[in-house]
Amino acid sequence: MEYCSANSCGFGENFDSGNNSGNGKDFGGNGKGPRKMMDICGICGCAPVLATKLPNCSHHFCYMCIKTLIAQQDPSFNQNMYLSCPTCRAMFTRNILYTPQQVNVRRALPLDYEQNVQNGQVPMDMDEDVKPDLAALQAAWANGWRMASTVNATFMWLYKARGDGWWRFDPRDERLVEEGFQAGQEMMFITILGNQYEIDFDLNLQTPVLNRSIPREIWRVTAEEFDGLVIRGVAGVTDPIYWDVK
Repeated sequence: MEYCSANSCGFGENFDSGNNSGNGKDFGGNGKGPRKMMDICGICGCAPVLATKLPNCSHHFCYMCIKTLIAQQDPSFNQNMYLSCPTCRAMFTRNILYTPQQVNVRRALPLDYEQNVQNGQVPMDMDEDVKPDLAALQAAWANGWRMASTVNATFMWLYKARGDGWWRFDPRDERLVEEGFQAGQEMMFITILGNQYEIDFDLNLQTPVLNRSIPREIWRVTAEEFDGLVIRGVAGVTDPIYWDVK
């Protein structure tokens, strides 16, 4: 997983030591107004992606950030083992990972991320306005040429669930995969939960580098294709009963 610094997410470096109302202290935000501590992930320092609240202390983290921390503290995945909050050391168990949550399965990254991918697409440099060679385009498509996202196109990256259906990638990982795809790479590597995965765009497979016996199919889909699929959730956040699509 790619982690970002506080500055790259649009947050300031220092706490406001003055009196603050509400829960948590304010952050300065590069002229964007105050931010509450509860509005940032205590691990990566960014606006929480798939925000997950710990039950005993109510601190918020990105789902993938806290899941990575749990995997590091408890490699055996013992659901009864107590872990400590990285902010206040309050105790919790890994059961929080299996609690159904309301999740927007079509969400984009928070606006605070200074990114070059918007709504699943990478803005491309403007080419000279020339009439395309139709024969050349048809030949390129026949050879599997990848077309970059158009202005109105929205693409999402999915990986196959172990049972029925698909999971959508974590939005930050999805951004990296889309960048690699549009750059024309045949293969790239990405770190998820502390483990390195090989993304093969030609075979449409995601494979753990250390255990190549368990590849998973990946799929780049349009919004229309997405709506016709069984989507189990986003990056392991399970059973999205209500879809808050905005």
